Amino acid sequence: MWLGNKFIVIISEPDYLEKLISNKDCWEKDTIYDVLKPYVGEGLITASAEKWKKNRKLLNPTFKQKILNGFVPVFCKYSTILVDILEKGEENSNFNINQKFMASTLDTTCDPIMKVSVKKVSTRRMLDRVQRLACVCITGAMRTCPTRALEIITDLTPLHLVIDRVAHEAILRLSKEGTGNERIKSQRVWSSLNDYISSANLPSDLMIKKAVMGVRVDAQISSNTFGDWLDRLMEFCSLRITRFIYRPDFIFYLIHGKAFAYALGNLTTFTKTVFERQKQIFNQEMAVMQEGTHLEDEEQKYPTFLKLLLEVSYNGGQLSDQEIQEEINTFIAAATDTSATTLSYCCLLLAMHPEYQQKIYEEAVGILGEDRDVTPSDIPKFQFLDMCLKETLRVFPVIPFVMRIASADIELDNFVIPEGTSMIYSIFTLHRSPKYWKDPLKFNPYRFSPEESAKMHPYSYMPFMKGPRTCIGQKYSFMVMKVMLTKVIRRFQFETEYKSVEEVELKLNLAIRPKNGFKLTLKRRI
Repeated sequence: MWLGNKFIVIISEPDYLEKLISNKDCWEKDTIYDVLKPYVGEGLITASAEKWKKNRKLLNPTFKQKILNGFVPVFCKYSTILVDILEKGEENSNFNINQKFMASTLDTTCDPIMKVSVKKVSTRRMLDRVQRLACVCITGAMRTCPTRALEIITDLTPLHLVIDRVAHEAILRLSKEGTGNERIKSQRVWSSLNDYISSANLPSDLMIKKAVMGVRVDAQISSNTFGDWLDRLMEFCSLRITRFIYRPDFIFYLIHGKAFAYALGNLTTFTKTVFERQKQIFNQEMAVMQEGTHLEDEEQKYPTFLKLLLEVSYNGGQLSDQEIQEEINTFIAAATDTSATTLSYCCLLLAMHPEYQQKIYEEAVGILGEDRDVTPSDIPKFQFLDMCLKETLRVFPVIPFVMRIASADIELDNFVIPEGTSMIYSIFTLHRSPKYWKDPLKFNPYRFSPEESAKMHPYSYMPFMKGPRTCIGQKYSFMVMKVMLTKVIRRFQFETEYKSVEEVELKLNLAIRPKNGFKLTLKRRI
């Protein structure tokens, strides 16, 4: 079909999808993805095929199973916080569970990405140096400009984001008025700092605890609204994709420019703060290593996401700061939204089918008991949960379509797709096609039993895409979702007003969302 001067082909047949996805002339993203570039730039989602190939090769080692296994305790920590927060929304039909999942997945994404692990004994000098510097700056600000310091402290949460602002104020003042004495004992300074924070009536959970050694977001226990900003930005992007009149930048920015800039500014400020803070820590680490201090062997062998990017830039300059920032923006947004939305849909479907909900509960309790945290060795044992998550992504594929552009003429059976044609791979249509799925709107996890999966066309199910440009974080996402859901379902039962999938009206917001919300009610298990 033609849309303006653009020729578009929609494909939802598995045989055709297999041929196109494996064809290197179909690897280029369509120009429609340009609407995402103000935020994600040239990250993996939007990058040209050449740039994607280079960056994907650099990033692949970060998602090895051994590294992902090391994140499981972090997932458990934030899942515990999540269930405590969910109790506040118990039996409230207007409770926005997706918002809570979004905050939790933001925590689980940022903490592992920013994790730095070094031997305490070998980095004592670095720890003391960084702690003294941060504390002297902050206490200096309290001494020379206490009013301004209090304004910043009370204005910003979580607390680790306060340090840079307060320290900046302090440095400006101390350069003129302060003594700049860095030899104040670390314990004494930390004690006075914590006393001051306590006097400012900040929540005890936001106290600094070696914050200079990692980046914590604490989205669940703070006023962080990253999810709201991201959702708003996705609305604007969807508007530009679906409403042809908003494609020209001039028209879009004339009408929506101010609101778009506000959402974009909040998102980029957040992720830029995360990146700059960790880069500062990384540079300090490298300086100490040059003095003969070394990172743990395990950390060197299996670097985390951001640390790998920083090491690549530090050692060879293959990635600029701008490219690293773009990959951070891409991964945080994708991992946070996809996992949270899938979890919300899964809870909704389980609420419609109490028998499957009970089976997942029994599986979780049978493996973990009532209270034990998940370990990496537990995750493959959640077989029925795995089937339910896969069926959730079939019924509600979070990303309903992807677009590619033909970089050459492509022969497909008895017809040719001309060079320059935009191709829509309709995942939503594919997943709900009665040609490939019996009773496609029925939630049936047993479709993904080992026996049934063996009969399936490999390209009839692709929630994370297929082929070379498949999602790099799909293993990570499934691990997060399994840890969270086994924690939540052991504490709560789900109920909903919806009686069937057909009742759930959908809207496009880059991802698909329920038009009238998830309408979930949580009830505490006795």
